[in-house]
Amino acid sequence: MWMKSQWFFQAFVLSLLLNGILVGVFFYFLIRENPLPFFYTPPKIKQEKGVPPSPDFFASLRTLPLNDLFSMLKERQKVERRWAVRDFALGTLVETHEFAVWRALGKRALGGRRWKGEEESFLLFPGLDDESWEKIERFAKTEAYPWTTKGLFLRIQEAGVIDSPSEMIEAFSFTSEFVVLNTLFSRSNLPLHKGALLKLVLEGEWEMLENFFESEKKEADFSEQMRQELLVSYLDHGSQTAAYLLLLTDLEFVGEELSEEKVCQLISQLTVPTEEASQFLQEILEADYPLGAQAEARKQLGNWLQEPPEEVAKRFFPRPSEGELRPSFREAPPAAPEPSQHIVQPGESLWLIARKYHLTVEELMQANNLHSSTLKQGAVLKIPR
Repeated sequence: MWMKSQWFFQAFVLSLLLNGILVGVFFYFLIRENPLPFFYTPPKIKQEKGVPPSPDFFASLRTLPLNDLFSMLKERQKVERRWAVRDFALGTLVETHEFAVWRALGKRALGGRRWKGEEESFLLFPGLDDESWEKIERFAKTEAYPWTTKGLFLRIQEAGVIDSPSEMIEAFSFTSEFVVLNTLFSRSNLPLHKGALLKLVLEGEWEMLENFFESEKKEADFSEQMRQELLVSYLDHGSQTAAYLLLLTDLEFVGEELSEEKVCQLISQLTVPTEEASQFLQEILEADYPLGAQAEARKQLGNWLQEPPEEVAKRFFPRPSEGELRPSFREAPPAAPEPSQHIVQPGESLWLIARKYHLTVEELMQANNLHSSTLKQGAVLKIPR
């Protein structure tokens, strides 16, 4: 009896092991064929050689408008061994126009084959049945923006944000690449609008966003160091938005970590005198910054005031007590009506005025019932004691 129960127990354990192995194999092949969304690696493209049916046929495909290529998705006429007209039309749509065939078929992984002729090469997709072709045709006909993330990016960049349809911009904002970018900046705990991030990426190249996304797929690094490196890379590309975002999210990093060359490069991108930009330039001129950065700051102030840098430089004088530099912007500023009041001069900000009278910005705003940090030249401010 004991031997029989032992045999049943061993058989039961062996059955559990076999079932576990079968379930594991099932999920392995399921995930391999249908990888989880958000991050995925497309399959490798195989190579094959072929004989071109007609050089004119290939030459015309590259120049056909989208609607003609969409119409050719129905043509089953063979043009080369086992490949039909629709195969080459689909390959042209994917490679030349960034058509999102993966979205059309609802697959994250779709194997392709690189067909090579004597001079031309095309990306083709073998094994598509009639149902798949019907899905592709329906997708091309009904989807307003049937493009990959790169296709959306290039079209918005070419047309500009203002002239691009809001639906296209919304579609781009829901792509995996942009969602990952937005996740990175959401860690800064600042209410950054998605429009600022959209402007940032459009001021760069597609490869910059693509490389960032590929890096995040491997490491999922949403640290402030990654954000700073990304912004500096866009700053190197000449992005003005990157310069302003660095002042908003990483001002301490700018002051302590960036080289003089990078700081000068950042200052040159501050073409709009926002409050953050004004405060930053004032800080450069008043603090112990390298002379090159101070000269670039004076140059940018001259651009804002529409005066040459040498004229702006004449309007700075050392403080008797500290020996620092600060802007006066006028040879003889008009006296305030009362000692407890201040007349706003060109280029002055709330931050600068508050520092002058040893106040906080909040105290100055409360004393003057201000709801915005924007100041008008010539406005009279009350200075609380």
